[in-house]
Amino acid sequence: MEEIGFAVQPGTTNRHDHIVEYNGRSAVVEVKGRTKSGKEEDSRQLEVWVSEYLLEHGEGSSCKGILFLNAYCDTPLSERKGKTIFPDGMLWYSVSNEHCLITTTQLLRLYYHLQQHPEAKEKLIEEMFATVGVFQKFTEPDAIE
Repeated sequence: MEEIGFAVQPGTTNRHDHIVEYNGRSAVVEVKGRTKSGKEEDSRQLEVWVSEYLLEHGEGSSCKGILFLNAYCDTPLSERKGKTIFPDGMLWYSVSNEHCLITTTQLLRLYYHLQQHPEAKEKLIEEMFATVGVFQKFTEPDAIE
């Protein structure tokens, strides 16, 4: 996340994984690895961390929930195409709470893209903050640029 352009603070022990900041905006980040698809409980846990952040920082604070998911982590990338990463229940819950869902493969592709196109950093980070549901960039799981 730092390499992409975020200021990163480690999460609280046994709580959210990280708090990231960019241009005065904050996000709570949860990272999950699953041997199958994501679960609604992953989205619920992220919302707990967002709620705790808002309680700690008081009235007027805001925070985006971002979930990075390595679904089918035991399956080669070439065999993941067509598999459901974010099932309907998880997606519904995250959309209802305005979370951004990103696969770890998308994050890697985003990193590689920004290495070649650093001028795109602000736009892509702002898109992450604006995304409600699944992040729509760098979605091909079998292609790492």
